[in-house]
Parts: sequence; structure tokens; C-alpha cells
Amino acid sequence: MLPSVKLIAILRNPTNRAISHYFHAVRMGFETLPIMEALQAEEDRLRPEWDRMLKNESYNSRCYPWFSYKQRGIYIDQLERYWQYCDKDNLLCLNADRFFSETRNVLKHVFEFIGVESDFEPIDLSPRAVGSNRAEVPSSVHEYLDDFFSLHNQKLYKCLGQNLGW
Repeated sequence: MLPSVKLIAILRNPTNRAISHYFHAVRMGFETLPIMEALQAEEDRLRPEWDRMLKNESYNSRCYPWFSYKQRGIYIDQLERYWQYCDKDNLLCLNADRFFSETRNVLKHVFEFIGVESDFEPIDLSPRAVGSNRAEVPSSVHEYLDDFFSLHNQKLYKCLGQNLGW
């Protein structure tokens, strides 16, 4: 319907995204399991929901958004769904770390991509929606997630033609 639409995906390190997602679910009162247990329970928790969503496209799962810590970090699967409907060149994929560390430079690239004057200067670039309930996460959780995402990330890098450094 919109052949020239321009889309932007900001891709965060999926390990960090999953950990942040977990703490958000805890903060909102949806998650009660310790982090490693929650991550390892994801497939069992979501399998019935996923099956229902596949069988009934109008089914709106209430728990999938809260417990899909790893699933949502498999970016290549999500991007491939978008590419079914829009040209690959119309979807700009950005590394969130670079976006936060080099905001003005990345925004210039975004403005060029969408056809806005590249010298436009936003007034306020301060962070938003920063969670306050973060706790120390054991290195075993990072290792578990890094291992889980490794092959998915390699496929993503190959498809994008760039290594995002995760």
C-alpha cells in the first residue's frame, strides 16, 4: 500500500535488551521468577501462546509481550517479515549503541534517509524511559544470552552486510 515508505529499526544488543525487558517485567509486576529461570522458562511459557497466535491471527496474547525476552531479540526473523512487504532499501537498521553514543551523527544519517534536511538540530536529545530497578546480573546470564543469540546475530550481520559488534 505504501511502496516508498521509509522504516527505521533501532537494534539494541539483544542480550542487553533481554535483560532490560526482564527488569521491566519485574517492575510492572508480571515477572516473579529469578532472571535465569525466567529466561530458561521462556519457550515453555510461550509455546502455547505462539501456537494460538499462529492458528488465530486475531488472538492477542497477554503474556507473550511480557515473557518473550529472547524471542524479541532475534532481529533477523522480525526484519525478514518486514522485507516481505517493503523493499530492503527502505528499512534503515541502526545500532542502538552507536545511536546513543553518536546521536547527532546518526540522526544526520536518519535525516538523509527520510529526506529531511540533514543539518536539522533537535532541541532535546536527553534519554527517556530509563528504568530504575536494575540489579547486578550474574555473568552466567550474559554468557547464556550471548550464546543463545550468537547464530541469530551472525545471520543478521550477513544479511545487513555489517557487524553490529554483539
